[in-house]
Amino acid sequence: MNKKDLAELKKHFTPSDDLTVIRRVFTTFIDSQKEQRCASTRSYPEIPDEEMSVIFTTLAKVLRANGILDVEPYRKLGRNQLLENEVNEQYCREHGVHIYRRKSGGGTVYADQPYNSQNGFFRNVTLGTRADKIKEAGGRMKLVWAPSNRWNISLLGDYQYTWQNGFPYGQLDMESGRAASPASNHQGFYRRNIVNTGLNIGFRGNWFDFYSVSSDQYLKDYMRMDIDYMPADYMYMEERQFQNAFTQELSLKSNRPSFWHWTLGGFFSAQWLKTNAPVYMEEEMDKFLGGNIQTAMYNAMVNAMAQQMMQRGLTQEQAMAAAQAAIEKAGGVEVNSDLQTIPGLFRTPVYNLGFYHESAFDITDRLTATLGLRYDYSHVSLDYATSAKMVTQVSVMGRAATQNLSVALADKRHNDYNQLLPKFSLNYRFDRAGSNVY
Repeated sequence: MNKKDLAELKKHFTPSDDLTVIRRVFTTFIDSQKEQRCASTRSYPEIPDEEMSVIFTTLAKVLRANGILDVEPYRKLGRNQLLENEVNEQYCREHGVHIYRRKSGGGTVYADQPYNSQNGFFRNVTLGTRADKIKEAGGRMKLVWAPSNRWNISLLGDYQYTWQNGFPYGQLDMESGRAASPASNHQGFYRRNIVNTGLNIGFRGNWFDFYSVSSDQYLKDYMRMDIDYMPADYMYMEERQFQNAFTQELSLKSNRPSFWHWTLGGFFSAQWLKTNAPVYMEEEMDKFLGGNIQTAMYNAMVNAMAQQMMQRGLTQEQAMAAAQAAIEKAGGVEVNSDLQTIPGLFRTPVYNLGFYHESAFDITDRLTATLGLRYDYSHVSLDYATSAKMVTQVSVMGRAATQNLSVALADKRHNDYNQLLPKFSLNYRFDRAGSNVY
C-alpha cells in the first residue's frame, strides 16, 4: 500500500471514530503485474453477510497493520434483536466495542482479536529467520439460557493459541554499548494452547439469591531456549507443561430489604501441573569438557616426566621436549566426554478449600456494621525427579579406560496451610454521592 492510499484511508478512519458507516464496497483483482483485471462496486445491502464478514476482517487488518486504528472488538446483532436486551451500550462506548447489525437473523456475536501476526524486529544471523515473530489466534463463545425470570444460565468458552519466537539476545559490546544481532543456533520459541470454559448458574428466590460459578482451564505449552545464545552448539533446554485447573464456588445472598443482610458460600479449586524440562548437552559441550580434561591430564604427565628427566641432568627445555616426544610415541593422550541429557520432571498439584460468611447490619440509614469470618485451607505438593550422567573414554599411552559418572535426585514434599480470617468493620455514609468513613 503506497502513501497515497494510506493518506486516503486516514481521511475516513481516525482513532477517535465511534461509528463507521459503509454504504458501498469497491472490490478489484490486481494481478502480478499490478494491473487491475476486474472490479465491481456494490451497495452494502447487496453483499452477502458471509462476504461482508470477510471484508470487515480484511479492513481491520489493513487499518491495524498501518497504525491507523487499533484492534476493534465488536458486537454484531441479528436482524430482529433488540439492542437494549443484547448489548450494554455504555460499556461498549467506554471500551471501544463497535456495534453492527446483520441483515440476517440469529443471535448476538462478540468478536475480538481472532488472529494476530507480526514478523518482529530482529533477525537471527545464524539461522536467517526472524527471532521474535509471533502468531496468535483465538475465539470466544457464550451461550445464555433464561428458562424463567428466576433462572439465568450461561456457558462460556475461550480458546487461545500462541506461537512466538523468543529470546532475541545478542552479545553486548562494552565499548560501543551496542548489542550484536541474535546468533543462536537453536531458535527459541514459545507455543501455547489454552482452553477456558465456564458455567454460571443464577437463581433468584423469594428470600435469597443463589449463584454457582464453575470453571475449567486446560493448558498445554512448549518452550525452547538456546541457553548459551551462541552459534556454537553447546546446550539448549525445553519445557513442556500440561495443566488442568478446576474451580467451583457456591454462594447464597439475602435479597430482601431488612436490617440484616447476609452472604455465605464455599469455594474449591484443584490444579494439576506437570512440567517436563530437560536440558540437552550438545557436541560443543562434549568437546569443551573432554578437551579441558585432556589438556589437564597431558600437562600433568609432561610436567611429571620432565621433572624426572631434569634430575638426570637435562635442562627444563630439553626435559619438556623429551617428555612430550615420549608420550606421543607411546600413543598420546585422548579424552572423549559425553554429557548426556539432563531430565527434569516436576508434578505440583495444589488444592484449595474455603468457606465464608458475612453479615451486615444497618444500624441507621447511614451507619452499617459488618461481621465476617473466612476459613481457607491449602494443600501444596511437589514431586520431582532429575539426574545427570557423563561417560568419559580415556586413552593414555596405549591404555584405554571408560569412566561413568552419574547422579540422581528425586523427592516428594507437601505442606498444608490453614488460615482463619475474622472481619469487623463500620461504615458511615455522609451523603448519597458515596462519601463515607470506613
